[in-house]
Amino acid sequence: MHSNMTFGKFIAGLAVTAAVTANGAANAEDRHSLPPGSYEIAQVTDPGVYALQEEMRQLNGRIEELTFQLLELQEQMRRMQEDNEFRFQELERTDQTDAGGSAAPAASQDKDVAAVTPDPALPTVNQPQTVTGNASEERAAPPRNLGTLTIDGSGNIVGGDVDFSQGQIDSAIDGKSVASVATGGSAEDLYRAGYKHVLNGEYGVAEEIFRSLVEQYPDDPLVADARFWLAESVRGQGRLQEAAEIFIAVRTDYPSAQKAPETLLKIGQIMSMLGDRDVACVTFDDAEARYPSMSETVRTHIRDERAKAQC
Repeated sequence: MHSNMTFGKFIAGLAVTAAVTANGAANAEDRHSLPPGSYEIAQVTDPGVYALQEEMRQLNGRIEELTFQLLELQEQMRRMQEDNEFRFQELERTDQTDAGGSAAPAASQDKDVAAVTPDPALPTVNQPQTVTGNASEERAAPPRNLGTLTIDGSGNIVGGDVDFSQGQIDSAIDGKSVASVATGGSAEDLYRAGYKHVLNGEYGVAEEIFRSLVEQYPDDPLVADARFWLAESVRGQGRLQEAAEIFIAVRTDYPSAQKAPETLLKIGQIMSMLGDRDVACVTFDDAEARYPSMSETVRTHIRDERAKAQC
């Protein structure tokens, strides 16, 4: 009797278990029968999820904006560094030139080329000069007396022998008369003065000074660089074709000069400005092939110019 009751309870438990299992299976089938992604859709449509996504988009946009600004700042710093490095190289070259001179005044010059102390043999551009036909008389001539005036008690001019002719006035005040100072001084003095005028943007005066240096000291070691700056002075005045010819001559006569890579850079730049892109690109290629050990400053300038010319 007791065994029958126990067996009946066992059978009843099995029935309940089976019913629960069947019900769970039915629910599982119902869940699997839902459209795919319906559970995910319920989550995505939550307002909090939308807010997080929007915030993420804003943060990503801000990051991209900051990255762009950082790249721009890096590019500006790189250009400033290249420009400063280029100027320091030129100053260092000028310092070495000054130190190699035998004249005592050259050794006492300020190392800043832009603030060169005037040398007695090389008057500054502010000193009045007169132009004469004799080159030997053009060296640092002192101001001349233009004449005398006689004034009455009322301050009126009543006489005198002052020469007010246009030619005399021009010779006394014309700024171009400073070119006469280029005929005096050593090669170092002329180079230093000419380079100073290049830095100041006074290309006309610089051109005449460098021409005088080349003519007076054709065998001086500074001639190669002087001809380079002569070409740069001509270029600064807008005479591109003439500047290109001078640069090409410098490249031909001094293929091993320290400024040879930069000379090719200048030739390529001018050719590009003149519209001859093919010649410009070939020139840039030649510079990189012939002078693999060129300074990083010149190399970077060449790459920038290649990009501008779309080589």
